[in-house]
Formats: sequence, C-alpha cells, structure tokens
Amino acid sequence: MALTHLRALPPALLLAVACNPSPQRTSAATATPAQTTLTLATASDQWVTVGDLRLRYREIGEGPPVVLLHGYTDNLAMWNGPADSLARDHRVIVPDLRGFGESSKSGDPGFYGQQMVDDVVRLLDHLNLPDAHLIGYSMGGIISANVAVRYPARVRTVTFAAGAFFQDSAETRSVMAYAERLANGEGLAPFFKWILPTWPDSMITAILPSLVAQNDSGSLVASIRGFMPLQLDSLAIDQSRIPATSVVSETDPRAKGARFLVRHWPGKQLVVLPRGDHADIHLAPELLEAFRAQERRVLAAGR
Repeated sequence: MALTHLRALPPALLLAVACNPSPQRTSAATATPAQTTLTLATASDQWVTVGDLRLRYREIGEGPPVVLLHGYTDNLAMWNGPADSLARDHRVIVPDLRGFGESSKSGDPGFYGQQMVDDVVRLLDHLNLPDAHLIGYSMGGIISANVAVRYPARVRTVTFAAGAFFQDSAETRSVMAYAERLANGEGLAPFFKWILPTWPDSMITAILPSLVAQNDSGSLVASIRGFMPLQLDSLAIDQSRIPATSVVSETDPRAKGARFLVRHWPGKQLVVLPRGDHADIHLAPELLEAFRAQERRVLAAGR
C-alpha cells in the first residue's frame, strides 16, 4: 500500500506516475553477492525455492542483517529509498512476499497466513543467518510480529511501520469484508478509501490502474482471507520479549492497532507522527531513526 507521496502530485503527473511501468529487473542468472555500491533498484534478483514455491529477494550492503517486509498490493520496490539508506551499515534483505511481486501466487487462502511467517525463517535459513532485525510495513508489520512471537530466537529487534494490527474480532471481520467486495468485482477502491481517509476519491481512482496491473486479483483476495490466523491476541503479545518499536501517523486508521500493541508488548516504543498517512509512513525519516535508536539500546544492553 506504499504510494510514496503521490498525494502531493498534480493530477496529470499523478496519472503519469501511476501508469509508469516498473524498472526493468536484472536476471537471477546474473545474481552477484550484495555490494555496498548497489542500490535496491539495481541489485540482482535472487530466489528461495521450497518445493513449488519461489520467493524473489534482493540484498545490498554489509553489516548486521535487517529484513524489510512490504505491505499489501506492494512488492520489494517500495523499500528502494529506505533500503539504500540502511545499506550504508547493514546487510539489507528485501523479499517479495508470497502472492506479490515476482514471488509465487495462489488463489488459495491456505497458501498465505502462517506460511508467510514461515517464509521469513526460510529466507534466513537460505542465507545461513541465525537471526536478523525485522522492519515490516502494514501487512509486513503483522508478519514481522508473528515471526517475533513464534520464532523469537530468529529476531534481534522488530520495527513496525503502520503495522496492520487489529484489536478485536469485529475489526478483523470488517477487513475480511473488503476481500469479499474485491471478489465480487468492486475492486480495490473501497479498501483504499478506508485505509486512506484523507485522500480525495480522484487520487485513489488515479492510482488504482497501476495497482491492479502489478497484482494478481486471486492472490489479493486470498491473502486477505488467509490473514485471520496472523492476528495476535493480547496473551501472545504479552509473552514477547523481543525489543519492538512502532511508527504510525495519527491520521492512519491503523494508529488504534499500534496503541493496542503498546499496551501489551512489554517495553514496546510508540512513535506517533503528526503528519503523513498510511501510504508514506515508510518514507518518514523517523522510521529509520526509531530503528537505529532501538538497535543502539539493544547493543548497549549487551543483547
């Protein structure tokens, strides 16, 4: 759902950006080890293969590993700027989550959910990494939280950018309803009008064609339907001991879920920004500042 400051563009330019094709990708056959001179946009595609599943990822930089997880309707390219910044002193690993980008897709809800959590561990295993920092945006946030709760030995810290957390079953059911509307042919407009309440309808209409073009409709429906098992209850969150920070805009409907997490996740830090929205929170400088501050706290504590 990262739409990277498109709300600031005039309508004509907004349409041009929305219709612009993605940058050409390099072949997996020419993949080379991560180098600090690479950017995420110019890094080679690499792959994790598990049975029939293929997950695309890219990596750049050297240093402590950090995995960036994108949001719903997105792919790894949404992290281009933040990944390049982090790569100055980190090994940055960015996958396309299953169902999105160039990774394997399916219209089966069972293909998603917990499997998306396990994929993060599969990626770490593939790279021979015992653990890593996680930064997750929106859908990637709830996946990151599940990795931290279910596989705590594999996570150093976790940072959420507008994490998609729901504090009660009624709210979760309302999200499931968007999957039904999408399956019934209403498209993505109802979902984006909910998640971006400050955007005028004309801007949402302008960005929808590119989102539809870069996604598989069956995967969009199935991934939401498979989302329910990822919602963590307060008991599971209470037991987590992984250092966590959440960054969210006060205008974001997800701010309520971020506050819910703060009440239950021991020692969790919350940063609420008075500007921005769900679409551009991953580009806020405060996100990487919060991640780095948390990393320093962990190092100072000897973890």
